[in-house]
Order: sequence, then structure tokens, then C-alpha cells
Amino acid sequence: MFDGMLFWCNQIIVKVLSEKEPNLNYSDNIDRQVFLICMDDFKIYLKWFEKNAMRVEEKFDIGVDDSVNFQNIKELAEFIEVWVNLWLKKYRERVKLLFSMPKNDPLMMRGMKNLRSFTQTEKENIMDEVIKEFIRNGEICRPVILADAIFKQILGRYESEKWNISTKLEFLYKLKHEAKALSYIHGHLIFITPRFGKYRLREYRDDDVTKII
Repeated sequence: MFDGMLFWCNQIIVKVLSEKEPNLNYSDNIDRQVFLICMDDFKIYLKWFEKNAMRVEEKFDIGVDDSVNFQNIKELAEFIEVWVNLWLKKYRERVKLLFSMPKNDPLMMRGMKNLRSFTQTEKENIMDEVIKEFIRNGEICRPVILADAIFKQILGRYESEKWNISTKLEFLYKLKHEAKALSYIHGHLIFITPRFGKYRLREYRDDDVTKII
């Protein structure tokens, strides 16, 4: 994604968020985090959009160099406005502010130790697939945080495992299944503490007492 386009996208995002949430103050450190999170999520969405829908520069007639050359910047602004509205709705549903850190999840702690079973390339490829699964199911707010959390939590369910290509593909299938199931859960999933800036997924139990996430 070109720097010139991202600059204009960020300006439009600030404008739309300011209109939708007039109480937000972009110069305030706490409020500014909302803008930065939105901008970051939009960049992640654009990467998915380019690969799965159509190239953004083709849709909006963007020049091939680093300069801004929109033939229809109004269409781009309308696209971003629709996206920001969807993102803001999802943000209100998924994110909750806490003033104390939740307890550490033992599954996540174990999963962090088990990460050494995967190469850096494997982890990146798996994360990319899970992020795409979240976005496909409408989770456009913090899909990276959600993907990272279920990666570590589900990995923490494995006591010991002889990992090979087959077992890692099976693990990826479980992650994508969890990502899809998580997308159908209503309510807060991400908790933000102002002091530490950490994220923590909640735990959820369905009717058959199977922990989902």
C-alpha cells in the first residue's frame, strides 16, 4: 500500500471518527489510541481486501508511484466511511476498558512456551490465515489481537505433541474453526487497560460447557 494513499486514508479516518464520536479528542493520548487502532485495523483490512476482493489501486484508480493520483477520491472516502462505521460498531461490541489487569490465562502461558515448536515463518503463515478467517467473518476490529490470543490459547491445550506438517495443518484447521466460532459470540472479547495497554480475551462457555474463547 502506497504511503501517499495511507496518508489520505488516515486523514479520512480521523475526519469520520471525529464526526461519529465528537467527544473523542485526537490530541489526547487515550482518545488518540482509538484513532491509531482504527487506522491499524484498516491497513490490515486493506491487505486482505487486495488479496481477496480486488486490488485497491484498480478499484480506486490509484497511480503506480508513491504519489496520490486518485481519479475518484470521493469513492475512496465513501468506501472508508462505510468501513469506519462498521469498525466502530464492532469496536463498541468487542472492546471494553478495564482499570485492573485480569488474571493470567494458564492456557495462554503454556501456549507461549510451546511456540518454540513452530518456526517464525510457520507462525507468520498461520497467523495470516487466522486473521483472514476473522475478517471473512466480519471481525474487523483487532483481528491480529484475536488471532494471536487463540493461537496461544489453543496451543496451550497441547500437553506434548510430536509436531509435523500433518499435525500443524490440523492445528491450523482448529484455529480457523475457533476463529469462525468466536465471530458468532456476542459481547466483549478484548479488554484494554489504560495503564499497561494490554489485551486479554475473555473466556466463554456454551451450552455443552465446551470452552470456546
